[in-house]
Amino acid sequence: MKLARRYVHPVLLHVLVLGAASARADAPQQALGFAFDAGIATSRDDILVPRALSGPRLALGPRYAAALGPGVLFAQWHIAAAYELDRDGNQGVAFDHALNAEYLFPFAQGSLLPQALGPALGWDTDIAAIVSWDDAHAYWIASRWLGAGWRAVAPTWAGYRWRFAAELPLLALLSRPPGYRSNKQDAMTHLGFYFFDVHSDPDVAWLAQLQQLRASLDLWHGRSTGLVPEGWAVGSEIRVAHAVEPASAWAVRATLRFSMSWGL
Repeated sequence: MKLARRYVHPVLLHVLVLGAASARADAPQQALGFAFDAGIATSRDDILVPRALSGPRLALGPRYAAALGPGVLFAQWHIAAAYELDRDGNQGVAFDHALNAEYLFPFAQGSLLPQALGPALGWDTDIAAIVSWDDAHAYWIASRWLGAGWRAVAPTWAGYRWRFAAELPLLALLSRPPGYRSNKQDAMTHLGFYFFDVHSDPDVAWLAQLQQLRASLDLWHGRSTGLVPEGWAVGSEIRVAHAVEPASAWAVRATLRFSMSWGL
């Protein structure tokens, strides 16, 4: 009996320690990552002309995830640029950037599709300069919003998992260019114009004035089995923004994405 206690107890303790370490490895508490996107952008603003322009778009930016209290915090930022043409070859350029954060509460964790749902907020900016029609002014949809976020994880085969994500703004401070441009030229040579000026003089908007949705699907390879991702991924994302006033405007982004994330 003494011999059993002497050898069996340390072995059991060793197994428990290894199991706990493995659980931590499979579910990192924090992760820092980076994403690179390549795809198509489409812009249209009926203030200027009821015609869409489309073209290639590149984007990049960091992202962060952490288990924090009863929920999981997700944050990401990106900056992107696109070269666009309309059906007659008229040229334009588009620029967009966004800072988004979500605090989501997990549920259905024992099922085949663990999920999380909770509040989300964002600072989204879509700017188009349709130079063939107006080389003195920019046209934009700029919003600071509150809404809902959702994420889910689904296993596929060994070491791979599908990760789904979606965001829906419900209430926003929305900035749009005026219907009549009384200024001779926008300050498009100043960096602050693209980050701050376009967000001036906002109006409160809800779903009737601003419809916006971001949805993504990524195939992740790595050890993480939880909501905090770790490893590398390939995937796709689509984002649609539509503002109603002072005239209809659209910003559509459809991209393929490569991501990497490291547990901290």
